Amino acid sequence: MPEMDGFEMFEKLKNNKKTKPIPLIFLSSLGTKKDVKAGMNLGAEDYLTKPITLTVLMNAVENIV
Repeated sequence: MPEMDGFEMFEKLKNNKKTKPIPLIFLSSLGTKKDVKAGMNLGAEDYLTKPITLTVLMNAVENIV
């Protein structure tokens, strides 16, 4: 993303009163322990890494709802 990275976007969504209640799954090509920890610390319901299968994505969504 040219203007901000995914972590910054995630933080903006979590700090906005309109989008704060929406459960968010972090989907990223970054998969180090540091990245996962950062995403979860921002309030992600789950952290998934690319490439991803539809089954994994659907399981994550199902666990949240």
